[in-house]
Amino acid sequence: MWSVRQNGVVTDIRCETATEFVSVLDPLVGPFSQPAHLGLYVFRGVTSEQHDLLPAAFRQLTALLDRSEWVHPPLPTIGEQCEAEIETLQKFFDIAARQGLRLPEDSQSLRAQLEDWAGRFFHATAETPVVWPPRELLSLIALAQHYGVPTRALDWTWSSLTATYFAIRDVRTEQDSNIAVWVFSYFMKAFDRFMTSLYPEDRPLILFTAPGADNDNLRAQRGLFMSQVHSVTDRNAPFQPTSYERLLSKSVPSATRVPLAFRVIVPSREAPHIRWFLSSAGTTAGSLFPGFWGAAREFQEERLTIRRDALSPSTEFSNAVQRAIIDAFKSADA
Repeated sequence: MWSVRQNGVVTDIRCETATEFVSVLDPLVGPFSQPAHLGLYVFRGVTSEQHDLLPAAFRQLTALLDRSEWVHPPLPTIGEQCEAEIETLQKFFDIAARQGLRLPEDSQSLRAQLEDWAGRFFHATAETPVVWPPRELLSLIALAQHYGVPTRALDWTWSSLTATYFAIRDVRTEQDSNIAVWVFSYFMKAFDRFMTSLYPEDRPLILFTAPGADNDNLRAQRGLFMSQVHSVTDRNAPFQPTSYERLLSKSVPSATRVPLAFRVIVPSREAPHIRWFLSSAGTTAGSLFPGFWGAAREFQEERLTIRRDALSPSTEFSNAVQRAIIDAFKSADA
């Protein structure tokens, strides 16, 4: 039996079947349906509901460059952590530039800033804090993140179907686990910008877009990014990474009585049926990764798809979920 449970700023919508799952995430009739030009919600698919919103640059299983040595994050101090992220980003930039690849917003000014950034944290004080990452490097960070370089950015998408594809992309259906799609209210984030003048305070998370003109994958996946911003006042302050779902309420403090974030959850065994729905809707590896690599990936995924003619979104079910979400917040507010 499906359920809706509100837990702080995150609401879990648990589904039992593929039909329920795709009904909730259906872009036409689901509770998160939205006109493309409005951008009310953004989505992120994960292969396990146990995966929190922790970026690669904060995870112990990844590696960053620190004084030309590979180290495992998180690093002990905020200064060391940020400096390692900068050095890693600069190494990616240097390799790409050496290969003659087009880089976003490339200029002599950008190259000088990359070389200058690491030393800035030695001068960070309460009177002159150093903010990382700066706006001028966000496009480069987005490009690095999109191609697997560890950064503090997390990939999101405007498309619920794209997020659903990534939730099932590498899932192991034989395991007794659940996949999930995170949903974040971009409308509330946009609304909060107008409230900053009334309620000025630090907002640790930002959402940003990046140029897609020279990035076919990013353009096809309708991608955008979420990142934590640190205002460093003491380079030697201890660094303790925090998953982004725990920072949501601090990032949109004006949204205290409205749904802010959701997780749509379903058993992993339903992935082959979900893949059939996505294929029917034209959301495949070939469409999300333009080129021969995507075509080959789609060819491999064909054998993992289970045809299910009865799988179709249900408007009645979607409406029931919408009512349950409202009831959950009314109960929590009582």
